[in-house]
Amino acid sequence: MLKHNLKIAIRGFKKYKSSFIINIIGLSAGMACVLFISLWVSDEMSVDKFHKNEAQLYQVISNLKMNDEVITMDGSPILLADAITKEFPEVISATCINNDFATPEGVFSYGDTDQVAKGLFALPNFFEVFTFDLLVGNQSDVLNSKYNVVISEDLAKRLFKTIDEAVGKTLNWNYKWTDGNGEETLVVSGVFKAPSKNSTLQFEYIVHSDLLIDADRWAGDWSGHYAKSFLVLKEGTNISNFNKKIANYLNTKREGKFKFTSFVQKFSDRYLKQPYENGVQVGGRITYVRLFIIIALFTLLIACINFMNLSTAQATRRMKEVGVKKTLGANRKSSDLSIFK
Repeated sequence: MLKHNLKIAIRGFKKYKSSFIINIIGLSAGMACVLFISLWVSDEMSVDKFHKNEAQLYQVISNLKMNDEVITMDGSPILLADAITKEFPEVISATCINNDFATPEGVFSYGDTDQVAKGLFALPNFFEVFTFDLLVGNQSDVLNSKYNVVISEDLAKRLFKTIDEAVGKTLNWNYKWTDGNGEETLVVSGVFKAPSKNSTLQFEYIVHSDLLIDADRWAGDWSGHYAKSFLVLKEGTNISNFNKKIANYLNTKREGKFKFTSFVQKFSDRYLKQPYENGVQVGGRITYVRLFIIIALFTLLIACINFMNLSTAQATRRMKEVGVKKTLGANRKSSDLSIFK
């Protein structure tokens, strides 16, 4: 019977070749579209989700009211991270990096080798809060001195040809940022694996935030919003209540006519849910993710309906064949199955 059904299937394919090809191409194209959309959605949803503390990692955001308009900013003072850890029991640890306008870019020199790189100013506990792989060095002390620098694997190879001999080497660093430039002599204290593409933080080196304070005195003041601050909150923390507690916190630390309303947003949500209008989060990449999910489901539904319609149409054309097979003694199971071959 199997051999007979195989022959029937081959004959059916030859007789209804166009219908078969249309059916297969339609279903395959639909499945391919769904697959590609699923891969893109998965990639978008994975951004910043790899950190060990991802579930409890939040970024401090502030609203500032100016001229009947609310402006949302991610800038905060460098002093905030240490102070908020000491004063709020919900905070396990906190760190900060420079704000976008204070991003350092410069040239590292070692012997006759010069390499341009872009990095970050950060607090010493940066590698304890964020999960970036250190290939050489200890995450708790690689930035214990303000004259230490932690460089990427790629930058280490460009400077020293190998990462094994990088630690302990002295580099001359000529850098510039928005408000000025400077020169420092730094010692390599560690080497890290370059951040993956699903990280919003991209950098080739990390230097101590004290160097930023040395470069600009306002960076070490409560009035200087030179940093982005990140908190690791205790598991089970009520975010709504915590936001109420810190809402007026910055205003208690500084003087001036500008009043800030602070709150936290989950760091891994920032990539998809970043835009704020008049103090309220709106739109963002999450809108496109949801739209493409709907498109994928709709495409899959259409492909399945098209496949079933064509299969049913072929089945009605083979009723005569079913009748002949029953006359020859075929049972109901084999007859019914043959309709869809």
